[in-house]
Amino acid sequence: MDQESLKNLLDTDVDTFIKSIENEISSDVKLERMLNYMQMHLSHGEIKPINRFWKMRSFCLECFKDNLTHTKRIVFWENYRQMISELLKLKGESDEKSKFHSLEIKKAIDFIEQDLQKMSLIIEQTSVIEIPKNCPIPDKSKSVFEKSQRELEVVSSYAQKLNALKNELASLEISYKDKQPLFDQIHKISDTVFPRRRELISHVSKRYSDDVNHFITINFEKKELKMPLFELKDHIKSFQALAKVLSLNVNSFSQSREKLSDCWDKIKLFEKAHKKIKEEQKSKFHENENRINEQISELKENKPNLSQKIFSSKVRALYTLIENSELQTTQKKKLCDSLNLIDDSNGEISATSTAEENFIQIQRDILNLQEKGKNWDFFALESECRVVQNLYRTSKLLDIHHNKIIRRLFNLKAMLMEKLLEEVENRVDIEELNQQIDDFRNDIRSDLDLCRKALNTSNQSIEKAMLYNELLTQTKLKLAEFDKKIALAKST
Repeated sequence: MDQESLKNLLDTDVDTFIKSIENEISSDVKLERMLNYMQMHLSHGEIKPINRFWKMRSFCLECFKDNLTHTKRIVFWENYRQMISELLKLKGESDEKSKFHSLEIKKAIDFIEQDLQKMSLIIEQTSVIEIPKNCPIPDKSKSVFEKSQRELEVVSSYAQKLNALKNELASLEISYKDKQPLFDQIHKISDTVFPRRRELISHVSKRYSDDVNHFITINFEKKELKMPLFELKDHIKSFQALAKVLSLNVNSFSQSREKLSDCWDKIKLFEKAHKKIKEEQKSKFHENENRINEQISELKENKPNLSQKIFSSKVRALYTLIENSELQTTQKKKLCDSLNLIDDSNGEISATSTAEENFIQIQRDILNLQEKGKNWDFFALESECRVVQNLYRTSKLLDIHHNKIIRRLFNLKAMLMEKLLEEVENRVDIEELNQQIDDFRNDIRSDLDLCRKALNTSNQSIEKAMLYNELLTQTKLKLAEFDKKIALAKST
């Protein structure tokens, strides 16, 4: 018999096979075919073929009652008896194997039941999930996620074990009366494990979705973004990383992921718009720089024909123009340096008032800067500070005036430091500010060097030495804090 015929015979049920041999005239041929059918299903060894074997057995016994040749009856009966013996032997082995598997499954179920009784202890021994550091979720949510996820990991492990035991039990070739008690025991445990698992997943998913929606409402519902773009990007990444750590349901995971993707697209649009604005500003900055350079060149040419008073007023006017013009910090510094070269070409500007009047004017300018500078950006405040510093360097003052002015100038530098940090936080590309950051840091360090030199001078008064020492200590602390915040911004 070829392979295809054997396969067809295995796929044929008993009733169909009996109908196919009903027309056989010879009882010998009919019985022989029945015995071949039984042998084939016995050799296969699975539950369904063996069941067919037992069903065919009744038909086969009836066939032995028919008129058969004596020789064939003896041969067929011997074959039938051998098959029954083999079946009983297989059944004994199968029963022993199934009994062993049943006992093992029973032990596994009992072990799970025992573990569930001390589940609180197992949960405490389970490691806490690692929530991304920059994830903008409340402390209460962090506590909920850590507590619920620990329990979820334990409950989910039991759920997987129960499913595996159920599948293994279903595949065993044992009787219904032996299987059913084990199934009942598994179902009883499942009624505790699976509802709790669903409850925890629902609770964690709702909390995560609420946190994502709150984050989106605060930062993306309005036209303007309150937070720097690089921080928003970092927060979105942390939310996505958190979703991979938590056990979320399908709806919460997919909806939150879609919403965060939309927010990411909005950031990309803001970046694109910002880049376009920067290109336009760059062109405008270049035009303004060329225009002011022309005026500085013109003032340089006309300087011999101007009185010192008129020349000084024009220099001040140009300083104000540089301050109020739309320029980059490097451009403003370059223009101020060019103007300083003209201003210092014939020595210091002659004082037009007494030392007291100079002190009052400089102090008034610094106070105005401190008040108005609260609403200015770094570039505007930095430009005006340079004007005041140049005025201080070129004015005649008494020693008592210098101490007061130096303290106020250091306060202005601290204000500038805060403004520069605001620029760093609001920039998409921090690299654009590298030059301004380096220049400002070098400027502060120059001031520190001056303080150190002043402290090392032997003819300093006690009052002035105490002032420089105080300013040196405060500025070093602020510079260290400044460097720390800049490094943090660049790393993110």
